Amino acid sequence: MKSICSLITLVFFVLTGFSQTFEGKIVYKINIKGDFSPQEKMMLPSEAVVYSKGEKARMEMSMGFGMNTTTISNSKSGYSVSLMNILGSKYAIESSEKDNSKESEDLVKNTKIEVTNETKTIAGYNCKKAIIYINDPKSKEVTQLEVWFTKEIDINNDYVKGPFEKIEGAMLEFSLVQQGLNMNFQASLVSKESVDNKLFEVPEGYKKMTQQEMMKMMGGK
Repeated sequence: MKSICSLITLVFFVLTGFSQTFEGKIVYKINIKGDFSPQEKMMLPSEAVVYSKGEKARMEMSMGFGMNTTTISNSKSGYSVSLMNILGSKYAIESSEKDNSKESEDLVKNTKIEVTNETKTIAGYNCKKAIIYINDPKSKEVTQLEVWFTKEIDINNDYVKGPFEKIEGAMLEFSLVQQGLNMNFQASLVSKESVDNKLFEVPEGYKKMTQQEMMKMMGGK
């Protein structure tokens, strides 16, 4: 399950790593395949909702057993925070511009993007396919991501930072295979609507933790 959380973190950067002039929400259906225990299968998320307003983004997911995750980011300031609600226990894991810049720089350095001529329609939008190759310098393992993006949703690339800055459009589908997991996010709804600024604020009642403290709590090192 720790692997799934790591991959979902990567997915968030892919789906929200650009500033949009588009205001509204995009609903993504999630399909994850792999060798899971019955308990793990019950925790797998089936849907993600991404809210966008200017440089602000928010992604919400429910993972079963009362575990909910929400990630809020600001692409202009570089700030992001992950909110986790685990059976009523609430945690906020903050990342600074410095932390995110270092992570983005490392990804950029080891990422190659190939835009193809393949097209298809997703949620009513014409999309083009891109393949992203991320090389892990430690394990020498290459992760291949398949992305479908559209230029029909207005975006503003002024604040784009990271390995996906060459993707000139909103990403409506994302898939990868890693560590025996096959993960796919595909947009089922794109809704242009007014988004409340309160969605990008951290609610009261969340305990602040570092990423290291959270990894240790979830069984990592």
